[in-house]
Amino acid sequence: MTPNHTTNLRARRLRRALAASLLLLPCGAALVPAPAVAQAARSYDIPAGALATALNRFAEQSGVQLLYDAPLARNRQTPGLHGSFGTAEGLSRLLAGSGLAYRQTGPGIFTLEAAPAAQSGSVPSGTVQLGTVTVEGSAIDDGSTAPQTATGHVRGYVATHAASATKSDTPILTTPQAISVVTSDQIRAQGAQSVPQALRYSSGVQAEQRGVNTDGEEYVYGRGFRLEEYLDGLILPDVGYNIASYEPYTLERIEVLHGPASVLYGQAYPGGIVNLVSKLPGDTPVHEVQIGGGSYGRIQGGFDLGDRLDSNGDVTYRVTGLARSSGSQIDHIRTERYAIAPSLKIKLDANTDLTLLANAQYDPKAGFYNFVPSQGTVTANPNGRIPTSLDVGDPTYDRHSRMQWGGGYRLEHRIGETWVLRQNLRYTHIEDKLDALLAYGLGSDNATLNRYGFINHESLGQIALDNQAQAKFSTGALSHTVIVGLDYRKINYTQSYGFNFAAPALNVFAPVYGVSLAAPAYSGIDVVGQDQLGLYAQDQIHAGRLDVLAGLRQDWAGSTDHELVGATTTRQVDQKLTWRVGAVYSLPFGLSPYVSYATSFQPTIGVAYNGATFKPTTGQQVEAGLKYQPQGFNGFATIALFNLRQQNVTTSDPDPTHTGFSVQTGEIRSRGVEFELHANPVKQLSLIAAYTYLDNRVTKSNDTTGAFANNLGTTPYGVPANQASGWADYRFDAGALAGLKLGAGVRYVGSSYGDSLNDFKVGAYTLADAMFSYELGHAIPAMQNWVLSANVSNLFDKRYVSYCQSAALCAYGLRRNVLATLAWRW
Repeated sequence: MTPNHTTNLRARRLRRALAASLLLLPCGAALVPAPAVAQAARSYDIPAGALATALNRFAEQSGVQLLYDAPLARNRQTPGLHGSFGTAEGLSRLLAGSGLAYRQTGPGIFTLEAAPAAQSGSVPSGTVQLGTVTVEGSAIDDGSTAPQTATGHVRGYVATHAASATKSDTPILTTPQAISVVTSDQIRAQGAQSVPQALRYSSGVQAEQRGVNTDGEEYVYGRGFRLEEYLDGLILPDVGYNIASYEPYTLERIEVLHGPASVLYGQAYPGGIVNLVSKLPGDTPVHEVQIGGGSYGRIQGGFDLGDRLDSNGDVTYRVTGLARSSGSQIDHIRTERYAIAPSLKIKLDANTDLTLLANAQYDPKAGFYNFVPSQGTVTANPNGRIPTSLDVGDPTYDRHSRMQWGGGYRLEHRIGETWVLRQNLRYTHIEDKLDALLAYGLGSDNATLNRYGFINHESLGQIALDNQAQAKFSTGALSHTVIVGLDYRKINYTQSYGFNFAAPALNVFAPVYGVSLAAPAYSGIDVVGQDQLGLYAQDQIHAGRLDVLAGLRQDWAGSTDHELVGATTTRQVDQKLTWRVGAVYSLPFGLSPYVSYATSFQPTIGVAYNGATFKPTTGQQVEAGLKYQPQGFNGFATIALFNLRQQNVTTSDPDPTHTGFSVQTGEIRSRGVEFELHANPVKQLSLIAAYTYLDNRVTKSNDTTGAFANNLGTTPYGVPANQASGWADYRFDAGALAGLKLGAGVRYVGSSYGDSLNDFKVGAYTLADAMFSYELGHAIPAMQNWVLSANVSNLFDKRYVSYCQSAALCAYGLRRNVLATLAWRW
């Protein structure tokens, strides 16, 4: 027969409910066991039970591909597999008594079929050969050092599946929206010390727009808008200065969903979301301890441990921790962090998994948060250039600390061949305390910096809950994966803040510290409660080479703000219907064109002159693109074209008698092109390339001359039109250089406007990064499991300004930073 279509789905999420009409198997093939392949024996621990589940585990643990019809494995049992076997022997034992046989159809590829009656004596009458489903381990050796986890389908820097776009483990190739994935191997190789640093080489993302301020507050932007962060699919707090800041060493990967995401996640900015995926227990034991040191007196240590707690592997654990202390390029500023993230996975029965998660992170010194003026940094200053090390605050006054902790669980229960029920819950607590002398512009002498005292103390608690019911079934020629969900989020937080404008000025060219300034009295104390309830439904429809994604969501959001100093109370209630629809057509050579339309909403706090509360801002996006995943090659590329609009943006009330009030007549348009490539052309070589073109514009506004306004016809400040990056590293496997890995990268960020009036521009800059690692066992046999590595960011110590939001408020970028690490992995 002629092949009609092949769907490649990796083993981890292929439960017993897959129904597909894909590749028709050749008729008349000899159904006999294949000869043993040349592969070293592996250890297996697969319990007796449903054959489909056992085949999934075998594919994962053996690293081979299994091709078979989904209905073929239904209602069949296996005696299981325990012990060390070669691939052929192990597969034969697993299939014993099932009525199935296998044959090898390619390197590392095995096809399962009904055995002839002479072989099994149990072939069902009237057997119909249907299309195959591919259950895939990996036959690609890409040098990945990261253990493979239950989702993600990651090899090296290449991820082929992601959960963020659909809340199910879905091939990126068949998802009609741009997705970027940063794997743990990439995080490790590039030496990322924060989430923004890990996103440096992702398309469409301005990871470090705020430069040195990124250490203090991890603002990330995408397509010109803020990106909210999620942890394991549940939203993280983003209120005031209560912005979660997670240690990347505790993360398995980072997924960026580009564009509106409200259809699954509720209120969100239109640029997209960043989903942080925790390191969790897996089938592969993990043992690592590391120490490191580097620039500015940095010293740090970490550990990552995981294994089974029982002989059957029904209970597994993972615990990751890190501690570090460092100076910074800013005089007097140090950072400290202590983080730990334990997790426990329990297989309650054959169909039920429970994962318990917790994390705690304390930053007693949370980093710099301040600004320098444009004169002497971006533009000329008759007194000279302001040093990049300048502390514009005062070490006797400035304090910034953050404490965050949380815990929860993920529960999954499978019912028969069709249903999966999931419940994810997490509680998060954050306390952020910032006392700082903040800058607000130079005096007339272009040397004296005006400052004010500022205090901001916040405490927040959030509970997030997501309930899902997933069903996989067929209606005629259509295969469906339907998810219906109900999620809930509740926040209670307190913010106390104050200002003191009697702070002494600072000569930026001859600074003198030791200021005596009384702490400001609280000018505002807000006690705020927010909640959101969302009901959503989504259908992923597969028909031949066509995949259609459609979703709908209704949200109800409310907030209450009690301002204690002014004794006022503000209440606001919003509701919004959002939706998404998209389609992907998969061509036989790995190219998939797609198109999608998606919407978003974000509540806007405030009232108009007439007392009416503001409506939510809304986002609408049209996106079209191409995704390419060549068969038999570890690589993935995406090019996306998009047109995104945010509406109901607040602008100044045009009525001259309504001074200080706003109306919602503004609109911001973001359109552009994004390209991203991750590939292993050969097993030793890893490549990353990205390019972004953005054309952002305020298309509707009552403002034309506002200093901090969305002025009609202008480009929002800090948004470059062009960004490009490239990374390559090579691992030597033989010869005198065996065990050595070398890598380098280049990042280009184009110029951006420095204020809302577009009066001046911040110049473009190009930065270089480099890395090396060496497996010490190649030179010292006694150190077989030791790896020495070093990373250098901003290799040539480029001095640059990352962005400005006005002539008074600019941020320097990070100077050269070196980090060396010695790790023991066993």
